[in-house]
Amino acid sequence: MKKFTEPPFWEDKLTNEPIFKSLVDNFDVIEHELLRLYKIGRFVKLFVKYPVQKKDLKIKKTDWWFIEESTRWNLAPIFGAKHDVNIYQRIGKLRVLGYELLAFVVRTLCPKTTNLLRDYFHDAIILNSSVNVIYPNSEIKPHKHPILNHKHRMNYHLCITDDQDALLTVGYETKSWKRGEILAFKNSGPYRHSVAHRGKNTRIILMLELDVDYLNSYGVFRGVRISDG
Repeated sequence: MKKFTEPPFWEDKLTNEPIFKSLVDNFDVIEHELLRLYKIGRFVKLFVKYPVQKKDLKIKKTDWWFIEESTRWNLAPIFGAKHDVNIYQRIGKLRVLGYELLAFVVRTLCPKTTNLLRDYFHDAIILNSSVNVIYPNSEIKPHKHPILNHKHRMNYHLCITDDQDALLTVGYETKSWKRGEILAFKNSGPYRHSVAHRGKNTRIILMLELDVDYLNSYGVFRGVRISDG
């Protein structure tokens, strides 16, 4: 079994990073907008099924065929596919146009949340962002995302609604989301991550994918070897 010198979860090392601080400090505003979005989105289908690619694009299928048919995992994009090659590979260029339109509607309905994140997205620090929903009795198998454009990605999960039996496992460690708190992990490895929701409440998070290189300037990885996965 491979051994890595880096931890599975990173939130304890990110508390001084500006985006992290902004999410925590503005939680009440974000929560209000995202719960309103979720309520509206259930009626006008702003939330779409998480897209999983249907063909081999030089990525191991074992890293992508990780969603059970019974799993209900939906998202509403906040920003489009500008910096996210992942999206083009999963859904194709034509469907990306609909994805971009959906993101525009979501930004319109969540103006304050959007303003908190906009500059970081335009500077390619935030590579992708969505409101991410997983329902009870859902499971996401262990997987990791590829390193695209030579960029590792750090995921921030700001929890809006929680359930103690909705569990995120990264490598050898398992945690549950907690309202108002952030879980952070590298989705590009070295550890695989998975989700098992055996509770009763819908879990809603604001999910950001950040360029890991940006975090170096805040000393996040000082003294920790970063594996290429």
